[in-house]
Amino acid sequence: PPNLGIMTYSALTASDKIIIPIVPDKYAIEGMTQLQKAIVDVKENLNPDLELFGVLLARISKNENMSKRIIKKTKEYFGPKVVFETYIRKNVTAEEANAVNRPVVFYDERSNAAKDYIKLADEVLRREEKR
Repeated sequence: PPNLGIMTYSALTASDKIIIPIVPDKYAIEGMTQLQKAIVDVKENLNPDLELFGVLLARISKNENMSKRIIKKTKEYFGPKVVFETYIRKNVTAEEANAVNRPVVFYDERSNAAKDYIKLADEVLRREEKR
């Protein structure tokens, strides 16, 4: 589950919009619940302007049961309009880029991960324009 210490609360207090990344692992559902409670707490007590901008599903392999289960549970929990349509697919290139501290779009712009992040950026911009 995510570490919901002082750094998380400080970041939520200083933010106006947040994107929650979720990966398919055994702690994902528990983490979603804890973070949602933290968001409500911060919104009620510290930052009334805090807004959940979206939920990003990352390291997704649509053929794996765990990914399918997390996609379903996430959409049920947050609602399908909050969850981004773009998923970041599980990809070795993203891990390699992370290991050398480079953005994946610069490390290998032709990789699926780079394409996914570019698609996500477009979706974020479209969503922001609609507000």
